[in-house]
Amino acid sequence: MATLVLTLARETGWTEEHILWKVPLTRALQYYHGALWYNGAHTVAPLEDARKVFDRVAQLLSKDEDLCDE
Repeated sequence: MATLVLTLARETGWTEEHILWKVPLTRALQYYHGALWYNGAHTVAPLEDARKVFDRVAQLLSKDEDLCDE
């Protein structure tokens, strides 16, 4: 919690009291995640290349069509 408060205080200029008592936790977590992302610390694994996903889905769909033809 201290890291979250210190990060938000540094990024926004808000006081510790404001962060702890006025900012809803869900919003504070979103701001914290945004601050980390903005500073290059990605907290979510990057998505797989969209083209690879599309090709895999198309391949699976074509297999389903082959099964329907039988």
